[in-house]
Amino acid sequence: MKKKIQILMLMLVSVFVLAGCGKEPEHIPAMVMETNISLQTQRMQTTFIDPGSAYQIIQLFTEQIESGNVDEEYLANMEHMIKKAGDARKDDLVILKGIRSYSDNLEDIGDPEITNPQDPYYYIMKEDGSYTAVMDLSGTKHNATVEFAYNRFNEIENINVSVQLLLNESMKKAGVNTAIGMGTVFCMLILIMFIIMALGLVPKIVDSFKSNDTEKEASIDNTIAGIIEREEAGTETDDNELIAVIAAAIAAASGSAPASESEGGFVVRSIKRIR
Repeated sequence: MKKKIQILMLMLVSVFVLAGCGKEPEHIPAMVMETNISLQTQRMQTTFIDPGSAYQIIQLFTEQIESGNVDEEYLANMEHMIKKAGDARKDDLVILKGIRSYSDNLEDIGDPEITNPQDPYYYIMKEDGSYTAVMDLSGTKHNATVEFAYNRFNEIENINVSVQLLLNESMKKAGVNTAIGMGTVFCMLILIMFIIMALGLVPKIVDSFKSNDTEKEASIDNTIAGIIEREEAGTETDDNELIAVIAAAIAAASGSAPASESEGGFVVRSIKRIR
């Protein structure tokens, strides 16, 4: 037994060691990467928006937003015009998304500066030929990372700004998300419990309707049985009295009252005895 436990512990240690030995993505310097990109764009006759130029445009627009010269309506109109132009200006649409992402996170970052101005960004190559340029920012409140995603044709596809929260802030955010998730689950369980309880009342309601119908049928049967007993006993009954009794029984069964032709309803006109 002891040997089995030792083997199990060794297997767990091996799993953790192998998990920690994952291959990190290779960081390619901007000068090396952009030399290759320049040759590709010349060969394919395409344009390449480098991360530095895109970041300058984002900063310029963000300063205008902070000063109040550019508002959301202006950005919405710009987005409408860019979408109307189609693929010819799809790069501008990506930069506009980057402007909004940068502006939304600026309050958490504070006053941002490029962490390494001499080498402001580096590239990470992916297996499918696409790549990402990563720029690290140092802010007065939090550090941040700006990622510029490109496809294998050197076209910019996305710009995303992510704030690097401190450990206690990350734990707090994770705790809030966990509390919201668990609260939602408990609320749904309580709702399901009430639904199940309500379904348990359905048979009782159906039985109550059945009992009412049974009582009506019993009253009709009693009335008819009384009539038959009277006839069998040889008691002479006036037809009008018999009609009134049968009409009352029909009214009790249908929940309505007998009425004349002018008022509507039903009228018992004749009775035929079956011998």
